[in-house]
This record gives sequence, structure tokens and C-alpha cells, in this order.
Amino acid sequence: MEMENNKSRQETVAAITVTYNRTRTLEKCIDALLNQTRPVDHIIVADNHSCEEEQEKIRKIAAKSHKIKLLFLDENRGGAGGFEAGMREAKKLSPDWYWLMDDDAYPRKDCLETLLDTGKEYRELKIKSVKYFKQYAILKFKGIDNINDIEKYKGKSLFVTRENAQPLGEDEYYIADLIGMEVYLEDGSHFGTLKDVMETGANDVYIIKTEEGKEVLMQRALKNAGCASPNRI
Repeated sequence: MEMENNKSRQETVAAITVTYNRTRTLEKCIDALLNQTRPVDHIIVADNHSCEEEQEKIRKIAAKSHKIKLLFLDENRGGAGGFEAGMREAKKLSPDWYWLMDDDAYPRKDCLETLLDTGKEYRELKIKSVKYFKQYAILKFKGIDNINDIEKYKGKSLFVTRENAQPLGEDEYYIADLIGMEVYLEDGSHFGTLKDVMETGANDVYIIKTEEGKEVLMQRALKNAGCASPNRI
């Protein structure tokens, strides 16, 4: 098992949040973003067609910083649709990282600093024991007996090697296995190549690079075309 760790300090980060008639929680979220020990470079607020009164409050919140860019949608597109629109807007700024969160998420002050400090360096860990509490699995790693030694990895991703991965059922797949697959339309014409998959928490957003070199964000799920080639969807 490996844990990710990134020590880069020069990369730019665009935080994206989606809101709908919740300026009370949105303001707390924005304040938390503006007070990061490692400053956020851009903040995109995608408003899912809130009422006029709430939109006016959002504008006042945005006046707190020049880093905040507002995106007022003409309809409520739901969480996934809001994040898709926010990502499109953020892409114009060419950030190195996209930081997605709901409008009631309040990251602690060192959250972004911790994320960037523990993003790319891999540390191998061996599990000593596992115990369960409600829906959580609590792991004890060999050689780590002090909570301070593991605290900096809080909230980070754990990577499991292929041979230790959980077996998949029918119609299940790992995202890593989809990257690079060719995408075809229902009429059989080639559309592009799957470049990445963004997990929003509601629905996956597929990032497809077309033959023209453009990137298209597709919200609806891709299906196996049932063809003989394992590299086609």
C-alpha cells in the first residue's frame, strides 16, 4: 500500500464550489478558503440559479477578494452539472489543480497546504491490524506508533496494488482501467479518447479529448459498446 505525498509549492489551485440558496454556509466556506495557510489562487462559485435575493448576497460575498469569480447558471443543473460548469470556467485559468467542495465544506486552515505537501511522493505502508467503527475501517500501520507521525496524511488517498485490489463484479470497473480508452458514439463514429474521470460525489464527469484536440466534459455514464476490442467504450 502506498500513500501519496507532493512537495510542490509553485502549482496553482482553483477551488470550485457549487451553491444554491445557501449563502450562510457559502460565506463560511469562502472564508475558510481565503484563510488557508497556503493561499488558494482562484475561487470559482457556481450558483445553481438561486433566487435574486440570494444572488445579491453572493455578489457581496465575492467582493471579499479579487480571487473569487462568480458563475450564475440559468437553471439548476444539480451538483454534478454545477461542478461541470465550474470546472469549465476554472479551466480557462489553466490551474494545475482543481479543488472541488460543497458550499457547506469548511476546510481547516492548513488543509490545502497538507494536500499539496502529501500529493505525489509515495510511502509504502504495511497494515498491522484493522478494526471497524460504524461505516469506517480503522487501520494500524506497522512501524507507526505515534499519531503525530500519521496526522499529516489525514484525508489523503491510500493506493492498493493491483494484486491486492478487491475483485470486481459484473459491470464493475476501476477508473484507472478506463483511462486511454477510445470513445465512440451510438452511430459507431469515433468521438475521442477518455483522458480522465472527475469524481464529484454525485455523478462521475468524463473528460474526453476529441479528434480535434478539444476537451469535452460528459456527465452521463459511458457504457461498454459490447465490441470485441477491450480498448473501446
